[in-house]
Amino acid sequence: MLAKHPQRILLQFIAAMFQHQLLQLFAAMCLVLLCPTSLVLIAVNDESGGPARVSRSKYIISFICTLAASTIYSLLLSLMQLSFQKVLKRETFSVVLEMQIYTSLVAICAALAGFAYVNTLVWTAVAWKVCSVTSLSPT
Repeated sequence: MLAKHPQRILLQFIAAMFQHQLLQLFAAMCLVLLCPTSLVLIAVNDESGGPARVSRSKYIISFICTLAASTIYSLLLSLMQLSFQKVLKRETFSVVLEMQIYTSLVAICAALAGFAYVNTLVWTAVAWKVCSVTSLSPT
């Protein structure tokens, strides 16, 4: 019953959030834009009944991961808004641009650190393979 009517459940959840005043105006505007979009996507491909050749457990895991990713991204946006209001105390174009640049720099540093780690692992594996092949070959 719940799986057949996810939009109805979502709308009831949103209505409860409005009643308890947990939903701000900008978040409500995002929901107004996202709900019709999801309805259109469901209406376009309503006959599919699920993805082909994907087990139910993998489908559920991917659904949970998608929800987690959207939740983390919304948390990021909320934290950025909080930092504008509490820490920076202004929202000018230059401050917003600086925040985007700093966020991108942190992401680049994290990606480079991950790349360096993977690069180290790969070259260590290659070195061990070369060492094991050369130690077994006759001289």
